[in-house]
Amino acid sequence: MKKSMFKNDLQICFSRKDCFEIIFNSVKEGILVINSDMLILNLNKAAAEYGGVTRDRAIGKVFSSVFKNHFRNIEIDLKKAFKKQGPVKGLSIDYFEKNGNQKKLMIKTAFLADTESSDTRMVILFEDITELSKLRRKLDQQYKFQSIIGKNKKMQEIYWLIERVADSDATTLILGESGTGKELAAQAIHEKSRRAKKAFVKVNCSALSESLLESELFGHVKGAYTDAISDRIGRFQLADKGTIFLDEIGDISLAIQVKLLRALQEGVIERVGDPTPMHVDARIICATNKDLKKLINNNLFREDLYYRLKIISMKLPPLRERKDDIVPLVTHFIKKYNLKTGKNILSINDDVLDLFMRYPWKGNVRELENAIEHAFVLCRSKVITTSHIPVEIKEIKNDYYPSEEIKDEKKLVESALIKSGWNKSKAARALGIDRTTLWRKTKEMGIKEHPLSENNNQEKLFKHNIFVAT
Repeated sequence: MKKSMFKNDLQICFSRKDCFEIIFNSVKEGILVINSDMLILNLNKAAAEYGGVTRDRAIGKVFSSVFKNHFRNIEIDLKKAFKKQGPVKGLSIDYFEKNGNQKKLMIKTAFLADTESSDTRMVILFEDITELSKLRRKLDQQYKFQSIIGKNKKMQEIYWLIERVADSDATTLILGESGTGKELAAQAIHEKSRRAKKAFVKVNCSALSESLLESELFGHVKGAYTDAISDRIGRFQLADKGTIFLDEIGDISLAIQVKLLRALQEGVIERVGDPTPMHVDARIICATNKDLKKLINNNLFREDLYYRLKIISMKLPPLRERKDDIVPLVTHFIKKYNLKTGKNILSINDDVLDLFMRYPWKGNVRELENAIEHAFVLCRSKVITTSHIPVEIKEIKNDYYPSEEIKDEKKLVESALIKSGWNKSKAARALGIDRTTLWRKTKEMGIKEHPLSENNNQEKLFKHNIFVAT
């Protein structure tokens, strides 16, 4: 009886125009109705406010004439949607209020078929996601420094060092295996420095012969050698007032080392074929994956140059020593290749994650990115499975998963549980796995539930300083 009475009341309410108008205008989201000619047929109070007009003035007007200044380029997307008769989903735009405040709006659309005519009408929903967008950015930046991804303790130390190094012009030596992100670290130093607005010039020292490298670094004058048909500006000159990044510094010849040493000590270079000294003001950052001390002992690298290069030095950890960064890195690369390919892949499955955690990653972060790119080529679903990843990763043996790495993963799981107040759902989300996988891992690793778990009352948790606010 009560149910039928409610249904009747609801029908009466929606049949009354004044009642519908009240509901229509009380919705905080902006609602707009247009036809295929982009004419505004109806809109609520919130949508009118986004356009900076009254409802009466907007109805009957062309969409662009009302909203052009507020929603740039959105009309193109709407016309495409009309043409394809398909909805616009997940389109976010920047909206500027009269006071200059910027907001982020999410645009969604749906189609209404007119029963009285062949005309199709589009309903546009404007949802304010400003705060949500800020929260997402905050979360994205939590494990990101400039372009470097990582929450591992060793990476946090690298971030701290980059911040300090950037304030000076001290020559910096970045050490680490291939694929660990040495160039990204160098660029982060530059972008954090007072030289950020000037050039960041990169030179791969291993890619060029001695003669070509000398010309590349210092430039040459016309006639300096057979192919020198005109003057050439070197990379040091291009980096004046900025930063020059010398990658694979361990591969340069002793002759080039002498010239580089002078550039470091005196800020002076000489072009090939021209003995006239030229002063340059370039911050020098070098990187290598080689053992420079061993090269010194073998008379392949100058000791005086080595000490000039390593005024500040930092060593980037290999990926096998920062397995807790695999999840945020995978998330980052999935986002990157979704944008690049237009796909909508959401995640990797648990089996892939297990293989990734066991794999030694001799190619480091670069190899991980290549594995994700490989998966994107093969994957036709929303989730990357073992069938999509490179064969060498699938063939990993248990002896590649040493006890130390098991200990590291156990620490990672325990840390997530503690930080979440032993709330398994929150801990699983933080680790990038589902709750079932977390349960299995805790069982396999012998992790016993804390006596003050999610089943205990919050008062006890609070007393022990492990309460996590929701």
